[in-house]
Amino acid sequence: MESNPTPVVVKAGPADRERSTATLGTAFTSDPFIRWMFPEPHQYLTYFGQVGQFFAGRAFDHDAAYRTE
Repeated sequence: MESNPTPVVVKAGPADRERSTATLGTAFTSDPFIRWMFPEPHQYLTYFGQVGQFFAGRAFDHDAAYRTE
């Protein structure tokens, strides 16, 4: 049986911000706490991007965001 290779981690640049934030949005769609904050799908889709920018956005401004290849 073949094992999965270790993912390669690289710095995320400013061009990666939108895609990375969208990935966070996808990752947290079933998170109990986040869905408690935004129980309606419309609320989640409208406001979670702002939450993601609040928590992760500055990492892009300070060269401290990472992603896999």
